Amino acid sequence: MVFADSGKVDHEAKYSMFGQIIKQLAESNPDMSNFRIKSIDEKCYSINFLGEGSIDAGGPFRESLTNIAEEMEKGVVPLLIRSPNNKNEHGINRDCYILDSRSKTPSHKQ
Repeated sequence: MVFADSGKVDHEAKYSMFGQIIKQLAESNPDMSNFRIKSIDEKCYSINFLGEGSIDAGGPFRESLTNIAEEMEKGVVPLLIRSPNNKNEHGINRDCYILDSRSKTPSHKQ
C-alpha cells in the first residue's frame, strides 16, 4: 500500500495492487477461467505478500480485496467515482461508487 499512500494515481496499472493482480491474472489465464469457481472454498487467485511470510489460507486473499477496495475509493485506481448521493451527502446509498466514463485508456479498459 506504499503507492496508494503516496497520493499518486496508477493510470498504467503497474504500481497498485489491483493493477498488479489484474496483469498477472491476464498473463496466467487470458480467458479468465480462474473466475469459474468449481468449489465453494476455491479462490480465483492466491496471493503472497513479499516479506510477510504469509500463507494464503484466506487471510492474504481477503486483505488483498480490502486493499483493492481502498485503492478504488481513494482514486489510486481511476476506474470509479463517487455516486451523486455520495458526493452530495444526500439520499440513500451514500457509500456507493459508479464506473468513471472518463477511464478510456487501454489499461483502464483491461
